[in-house]
Amino acid sequence: MLVVLALAGCGSTSRPQTIWDACGAIGLPCCGANGSCGADLACQAWTCQAPPDRCGGPSQPCCGLDFTCDPGLRCDRGATGRCLQASALAWQSVEGRGHTYCGQALDGRGYCWGGGTTLVGDGRTWEYGFPTPTPVAMPGPFDQLIGQQGFVCAIRAGELHCWGGTWRTPVRMYEDTGLAFKKVALDQKLCALSTGGRLFCSEYGYVTTPRDRVEMPGTFTDFGLATLSVCAVDGGGAVHCFDFTGGPVPFPGTAPLRTIRSSHFIDCGIGVDDAAYCWTTEPGACTTGTTDPSGRITLPGGVTPVDVQPGCTASCALGADHVVYCWGKGSRCGLGMGPGSVGWHLTAPTAVPGLPPMRTIHNALDSVCGVSVDGERWCWGYNDQHGLGDVVGTYVCSPVHVP
Repeated sequence: MLVVLALAGCGSTSRPQTIWDACGAIGLPCCGANGSCGADLACQAWTCQAPPDRCGGPSQPCCGLDFTCDPGLRCDRGATGRCLQASALAWQSVEGRGHTYCGQALDGRGYCWGGGTTLVGDGRTWEYGFPTPTPVAMPGPFDQLIGQQGFVCAIRAGELHCWGGTWRTPVRMYEDTGLAFKKVALDQKLCALSTGGRLFCSEYGYVTTPRDRVEMPGTFTDFGLATLSVCAVDGGGAVHCFDFTGGPVPFPGTAPLRTIRSSHFIDCGIGVDDAAYCWTTEPGACTTGTTDPSGRITLPGGVTPVDVQPGCTASCALGADHVVYCWGKGSRCGLGMGPGSVGWHLTAPTAVPGLPPMRTIHNALDSVCGVSVDGERWCWGYNDQHGLGDVVGTYVCSPVHVP
């Protein structure tokens, strides 16, 4: 139960950024025993909201607890709580898992959106997550910025910082190693690869002491993180998989790889021969996109793959032709093939319609987002807790441009 101890925000027309120290502004508790709210707001279910007929338009309060606005507008949640003209960002990259995505704009600024109350990392707690990209407190540029289920990690100048959950501000990770890091991944665990090839994994909440951190045996150039294991590529292209105690785990593939990506029960990568490969330990549940015993995937027309992003329900590859190809099961619209594709089962890579030429893609288990060659953000799939951003609908079966 939330107990409001201070009424300093009562009657204010600007929206405080935390639910713990104010009331009366949009999305915050109503003030006092009479349930008063600021201008243009009404107390509904003891939360200050804008009446449906006076919200969503230019300069009007954002609508409801989802803070929605009319098309072409965005909710300025961090300052006024009102709908402002949306300005499209030019994106460099987007990465996420589950219902949380983060991305870096071309100017080096970092943004996060989706589920999670402390994604900004500014020491404050927000009540309803972030349906639109919201600037993170840590200044960029970043080597990498990634979100997962309400948690965020960033690498900046080789330093690894994470925040989210009860960590309301960035925490420097693995500082005692004295190492610089080049890649971080998040799932049920946190794993990070140093520039010298040392791979560490740990729990989110116990990563600040050496005894709670496990180093995987070997030296590696890349790794992929799944729920139960981590797989890494050594300098010769061989793949080594481990549980989170550092013990070996069998890997079904034999092709030497340059890169590897992992998801639930499926691993994919780009081989030293520039071909894409996928393997699964659960063939009844996951679709590899190939019947070749080696795991080699052939894109239509023999297009060379430049990235492959696995998911048990749907996997996607980005071709050198800037086309995205997906395969698997469309149970949550992860194929991006349109509204009628729910329940489809594509056993081979198929071009996703409606996309511009793409530069990057990232599979967040049940959703896919990517950046076009023009810096636009495009997404489709399961839109749980606004994981895709300010997009209408829980299941988004066709690619949409998200400002």
